[in-house]
Amino acid sequence: MAALCWTPFIMDRQRPSRLALIRCGLVISLAFYLIGSESLLAESMFMGTASCSSSNCHGSTTPRKGNNVIQNEYVTWAKHDKHSKAWSILTESDSKRIAENLGLGDPSKEKLCLDCHSTYVSDPALKGERYTVEDGVSCEGCHGAAEKWLSSHTESSESYADHIKQGMRDIVPFQSRAELCISCHYGTDDKTVNHKLIGAGHPRLSFELDTFGMIQPKHWDYDEDYIKRKGAYDPIRAWLTGQNVLAIESLSALLSEKRSHDGIWPELTLFNCYSCHHTLKEDQWRKRDYSKRPGELRLNVSSLHTVREALSVLDSTISMEIGELMLHIY
Repeated sequence: MAALCWTPFIMDRQRPSRLALIRCGLVISLAFYLIGSESLLAESMFMGTASCSSSNCHGSTTPRKGNNVIQNEYVTWAKHDKHSKAWSILTESDSKRIAENLGLGDPSKEKLCLDCHSTYVSDPALKGERYTVEDGVSCEGCHGAAEKWLSSHTESSESYADHIKQGMRDIVPFQSRAELCISCHYGTDDKTVNHKLIGAGHPRLSFELDTFGMIQPKHWDYDEDYIKRKGAYDPIRAWLTGQNVLAIESLSALLSEKRSHDGIWPELTLFNCYSCHHTLKEDQWRKRDYSKRPGELRLNVSSLHTVREALSVLDSTISMEIGELMLHIY
């Protein structure tokens, strides 16, 4: 993993150029024109997974034939998908210890935890009768609040495009999918796993769209009907789009007044962990390349390097511009 240096404590000239970060983000954003993109849609009332779990809906114990959905999606999620256990993890001893280390109360009730460990809805007006936070990251956590499309999406006359118009979140476009996943698996201004949380015991987060998608228990058949309705899956496009979104979000974090510092300290999750975390007993200092300012923090910009290298094939001009801008980030 390549890394860039940043010493935020000494002189302003050693800070990443704010203009360079903004310009770099804008240039990387242009890459979506080469990859394809769409936006997420607004949501309404959340109806709860119980609204989807009927055996005649998505709760069949076995896949069914003769339909464009296999109808056991709820069972697959409940039995095999870790997202369904996201809230229950908050009731375990490790989670309680992490919360205690942070000076928090019951993690299963803390918004900081619920934002990503559940389909969290703070507005009572948006909670349907069967909604419950204990469902974890539920169907609606990915597909959006179901109030306006729950009934109509079972009608044979309705198309996927119709469902989207009625408020279903369209996560077929890789950009939309990556933005949704990254909101928890990397973080945003509103949902952040920072260095304090990691120091308290929370696992460090990572993200790669294609790999994460492939290891998920599938609740669909990738067949001709799927391709006709939603298009063919391109793993390279998924991977590169995920890296693009991650690169843009990492730049947004660096620019964010809320995420980029904590008092006089920078937000340390934005840096290469091994800037600080290594043992002197094993003489690691003898083996590492410290040509770029030894003992100083190094930004974790692996996603930027990945995007730049990938774009050298798609558009060498954009790739070169990103490379030039990255010289001004440290």
